[in-house]
Amino acid sequence: MFCPVCYSRELKVLDSRPYVELNQIRRRRQCSTCQYRFSTTEMLELGMPKVLKRNGVVVDFNAVKLRQSIMRSTEKRDVSVSHLDQMIGRLIHQINSLQVKHLSSKEIGCMIMEGLKEVDAVAMVRYAIVFYAFEDAQALKIYLEDVWDGLKNSEVFNE
Repeated sequence: MFCPVCYSRELKVLDSRPYVELNQIRRRRQCSTCQYRFSTTEMLELGMPKVLKRNGVVVDFNAVKLRQSIMRSTEKRDVSVSHLDQMIGRLIHQINSLQVKHLSSKEIGCMIMEGLKEVDAVAMVRYAIVFYAFEDAQALKIYLEDVWDGLKNSEVFNE
């Protein structure tokens, strides 16, 4: 790291403030050469796997897209945002802890549906409808019959 004014590498850290919820540390620094003060932010860098899409394309893991798809499936449902944020945090941790270089979008989708099953069964079905792109109502019915036992025993479903 260097001073943005004089490019000196002689820097002092004056103050550090952790932001635990964002996995960040903000540091106030001062250049020993020109006395210029500035702030830096350090973030935890997760080694997330690449995502192998159904069409064979490999893309970077995108937590924003994951969050958007989950939020879309829970629209107009009585699910708190903090509850969803906790679920998303658990999913990202679960994906990161696999320690693999590539993960298929199908595997990620199944993880999301398992997480949604715990939060809201209707949201899980909504997500599945988009994820599996059912051709017709009969295909959806077959899917629902396959997961029905798990759903009817779920606490969330019985609320």
